[in-house]
Amino acid sequence: MAFLKRTSILLRNYHDQRPIREVSDKRLTENEEVLEWFQKWHDDVPAHNFITRECFEDLRSMIIGLKSLVEEKLKHTPLGSLCVNRLNSDIVENVFSSQRGSCNGSNTNPTYQQFCKGSTSVLLGQSVISKKSNASSSSSVGGAIPYKLYSQTSFRPLRL
Repeated sequence: MAFLKRTSILLRNYHDQRPIREVSDKRLTENEEVLEWFQKWHDDVPAHNFITRECFEDLRSMIIGLKSLVEEKLKHTPLGSLCVNRLNSDIVENVFSSQRGSCNGSNTNPTYQQFCKGSTSVLLGQSVISKKSNASSSSSVGGAIPYKLYSQTSFRPLRL
């Protein structure tokens, strides 16, 4: 029951349509309390009675990452706000997937040179929008646009 209560808090906060306008927002505090509960659970029980390590790391990343994103956004735009329910990580995942695919056939541990070459390839030659993602439609709310459409300058001087 405690697990459902905590996960319900996260679902409510991440689906909330109201913008976050300050770092002291109640939803961010609730998310941190949920993370503390999961951390205590992790520390108190054997590993086989806990959620998977990957799920726990994703949960931590999601909560800590949101707070960091809000802090960074409000530091640069003090009167701004952030609508959590409109955040979309598909474009970031697609960039990383394209990066892995362009570095010697799904290389998961590229060298610096390989990473730079792959980044150039992704920025210049590939669209990072998957036609199968929820970010591919221009009619979707908050739909992502490929990075290369924003480029006003040439990337040629940056090539290695």
